[in-house]
Order: sequence, then C-alpha cells, then structure tokens
Amino acid sequence: MSLRVIVLASALIALPAAAQSTDYMNGYYQRGVESGVTPENPLDMVRCASYWAVWSQSAGQDWDAAFMERLSPDLRPAESELAAGYWAQMASDLLEDDTGDSARFEEEVDVATPIALQAYSDLRTAPDARDRYHMFRVLGACHLTFE
Repeated sequence: MSLRVIVLASALIALPAAAQSTDYMNGYYQRGVESGVTPENPLDMVRCASYWAVWSQSAGQDWDAAFMERLSPDLRPAESELAAGYWAQMASDLLEDDTGDSARFEEEVDVATPIALQAYSDLRTAPDARDRYHMFRVLGACHLTFE
C-alpha cells in the first residue's frame, strides 16, 4: 500500500549530506530501538508508516550512496520502504470498517503526514540536535522485528 506521503516528501528541498551526521542519525535511531516504545494502536502504526514513508522517499532521493552506506542498514531505502509498507498495511487493516472502507486510514494519514514532513524538515532547520534528529528516535521506535 502506498501513502500519499511519497508525493509530499518529494517536494522538500534536498538536504546536504555533509551537514548531517550519520553518527547522530544512527545514535538517535538506536535510542528509539532501545527505548522499548512500540506502536500500540492503529494511530501509532499510521505515525510509523508516515515517518518511514517520508524517510524512505528522502533516503532514495536526497542522500548519496556513500552517505547511506554509513547509516544503519534499517535506514537504507529498501528497508525503509518495507517498514513504511508494513506499518501502512497493519494500520489500514485495523482501521478498515466492516465494509472494507479505508476512509479513516486515509484521514489519519492526512494528519500524520505533515508531522512526519516537519520532522524531516527539522533535519535542516532545527538548531537543537534533539529536535533535528527526532525523526530517527521515532523510526527506531517503529523498527521492524520479526521474532
């Protein structure tokens, strides 16, 4: 399932990789993974899907291959796309009504998408590292585990 996030994320200005630190990105991602926070309900899953979709789109377009190689494997384009699709499908399945209507899912995506886009924009604009790399804490909390 695709999210409309893909179209919106492509409208963002590419971020210079040199201005970002893979160490911070990986570190904040790992903190999210280790936080013990996981999606507990369909709205959390929509949030995860939106964040992963925005990151997946940017990872494939805004960052060079050498930069991406220094990131956690979970943050690379193919893995990010998989995570976005997984959480979107989980949320959609839970938010569908008895007739199969996914209007509620789409409404929730419309709410979550601007928040995820702002988190991505903060990579370029936020003066504080906690705000700048917040997206990666969320992605870490939304990591996939198939245990």
